[in-house]
Amino acid sequence: MANFTHGDSSGGSSGGGAARDVLDRMSYAFVLLDGEWRIADMNAAAEAIIGQARQELLGRNIWEQFP
Repeated sequence: MANFTHGDSSGGSSGGGAARDVLDRMSYAFVLLDGEWRIADMNAAAEAIIGQARQELLGRNIWEQFP
């Protein structure tokens, strides 16, 4: 599976590919955090639940974004 990191074009938020398609077709929310609690990736279901676009949240610390 692709390495999902902020700015990674191999399958992360800005990239395409099979992994991105699978994540976006899942009916449940998926949010990937890095070692410093920053949002590294999320799927369309997570965007819908959170009410914000992934581009607005990528790279932000989850605890600062959602205290």
